[in-house]
Amino acid sequence: MGMLMVLYFGGSLVIARTITLGDFVAFISYLYMLIWPMMAIGWVANLVQRGMTSLGRIHELVTSQPILPDPVLPEEPEKLIQPGFRLDNLSFTYPSSANPALRNITLTLGPGIHGVTGRTGSGKSTLCRLLTRLYPVDDNMLFFGEHEVNRLPLAFIRSHIGYVSQEPILFSDTIAANIALGRPNARREEIIRAAESAAIHDDILSLRNGYETVIGERGVK
Repeated sequence: MGMLMVLYFGGSLVIARTITLGDFVAFISYLYMLIWPMMAIGWVANLVQRGMTSLGRIHELVTSQPILPDPVLPEEPEKLIQPGFRLDNLSFTYPSSANPALRNITLTLGPGIHGVTGRTGSGKSTLCRLLTRLYPVDDNMLFFGEHEVNRLPLAFIRSHIGYVSQEPILFSDTIAANIALGRPNARREEIIRAAESAAIHDDILSLRNGYETVIGERGVK
């Protein structure tokens, strides 16, 4: 539409001999030369706006205070005397809710295989989030082994917890690094033992680089 207007008014000026045909052609040539730089300016401005928005989110994340700070004087037991969890009259309410998700739960989970079942909204996911210390709990309500969780470093607790999601996630790294994601200092024999437990050891060995094969995000490469 803009070019049609230029042709109409410019042609009218040429016919009226207000400008010469050469002036009109030169004007159109310069106009074409300016089109791409002007489009580039708009593209750069859009990138700057998106970058500033992303920078604001990153700054908010970097400067935010942790919901679960490590204790000032944490206990660091070398090993758990009695593995497992113990809940003592545990209650929990999400910050955005007025109704408790869990109320007065007393439960002991010792070594072995346990399953937690219940209807939707009964608090199964909330219980798992509390056991993995994704949310704070009051003192003397949750114990890890014989130790009150609020006195243990988060890294120590989570190093003893394994999580398997319904949808597996893989990162752009070696197979060994993906297996050892939760324990970056794991020995090779531990990685192999985990792969054998998951029945994927032989499949990994069939690859050219074995455990050092680099895979893409979500396993696409």
